[in-house]
Amino acid sequence: MYKPASYPDLSPYLIVSDAGAVLEFAQSVFGAEALRVQRGEDGEVIHAETRIGDSVVMVGQADLGGGAHLHLYLDDPEAVYARALSAGAEAVQPLEPQKDGDRRGGFRDPSGTTWWVASAG
Repeated sequence: MYKPASYPDLSPYLIVSDAGAVLEFAQSVFGAEALRVQRGEDGEVIHAETRIGDSVVMVGQADLGGGAHLHLYLDDPEAVYARALSAGAEAVQPLEPQKDGDRRGGFRDPSGTTWWVASAG
């Protein structure tokens, strides 16, 4: 399987300055269910994946610049990553294994949208 069970192929990915605050807000306001929460050495939330209804919303804490971020689980992320670079996208992160077990990479399209492509580990 190329993605975790019950995950959609496409998820919005919010890159914010305080991921923990966004996670708490989503839980208290929308009843979001935390699926994965990764914390830094200081205990601060650096990445979280939450379920709101039938959707998964990812929240990451980073300074990657503005613009929209989208996360896609794909059967063949390598082919998509290569096509994106050939089509003029700028590499943001190489496609490689991550600590959560997924294989993931990112690229920014000419309009400034950052796309994260992955397959489950």
